[in-house]
This record gives sequence, C-alpha cells and structure tokens, in this order.
Amino acid sequence: MAFHIRAYREGDTAGLLRVHRSAILAISTEIYSQAELESWNHGKTEDLYLRAIEEGEAYLISEAGGVMVGFCSYKCHPDQTGEICGLYVDPKAQGQGLGSALLRRAEQALVSENAARLMIEASLAALPFYLRAGYRVTEELTHQTRGGLPLAIRRVERSIAL
Repeated sequence: MAFHIRAYREGDTAGLLRVHRSAILAISTEIYSQAELESWNHGKTEDLYLRAIEEGEAYLISEAGGVMVGFCSYKCHPDQTGEICGLYVDPKAQGQGLGSALLRRAEQALVSENAARLMIEASLAALPFYLRAGYRVTEELTHQTRGGLPLAIRRVERSIAL
C-alpha cells in the first residue's frame, strides 16, 4: 500500500474519528477486555480533535488512495517535553510501516520545536511498537476512559537523538 503523510486539514475530523475507533476496536481482547475497549471508545466525537488542536496538538494524517488510514498527534509542552498524544492506524493498513513513518515524522517535528525529551502514555497494545522504536518504560499508569473504566498504560520515553 502506497501512502503519503500530510498535515491536518479542515474537514479531517470524520476520518480521525473513524480511524481512532476502528484501531481501538481491533485490539485483542487478550490485552484489554471488550468492556475496556468499548469504554475507551465511549463518547468520542469529532469535537475531540478540534479541542485538542485548540490546546496545541498538531496532527499528521496518512492517506492511501485518498482515504485516511492513520494519524499521529503531538505537542511540545512548555517544559520542552515532546509528547506523542496519539498514534492510530486503520486495522486494514497495519503492519506496513505506516505507524513507524508517522512516529518518525512527529518525533522530527518535536525536535524542531526544541523538545528536550520525548514521551508517550502508551496502551499495552502499543507498548511493543514503542519499545522497538527505542522508547523505554518509565512509569506504570492508569488512564480513566470516557466510559468510566480504568485502562492500564505505560509512560515511555526516549532520547531526542534521532
């Protein structure tokens, strides 16, 4: 699958929501229960992405054949921590290097914004991906979903040396 990466454009929110929801629901129930996955997806609307943009998140969009197949959001905090806020790939496009390409582009953008370190609050499903990308676990956390259930997650960090 040939894909290209571009910046967010007005009108992308429906695609973001579709990719986000489908990627979550494709996670194995051996990692999170069906109830946890549904709780994670609960209450997601297109406004979620518009609010994130207003709060400083930038979005990279990946398309294949004119269809959104993945995205990565990121921001640089005032303390110079570069954060990957979310990275999701449509289940039909997974395993083709798209997630890695999005991650590299976001990391490069954060470094250009003078991030002193990079961090992600990663789901257990995404943890192996980030460990392969050179991140290391620094903390075990729990994320409260919009649906009210807690999810076990891990904070991971890596050096800015890309």
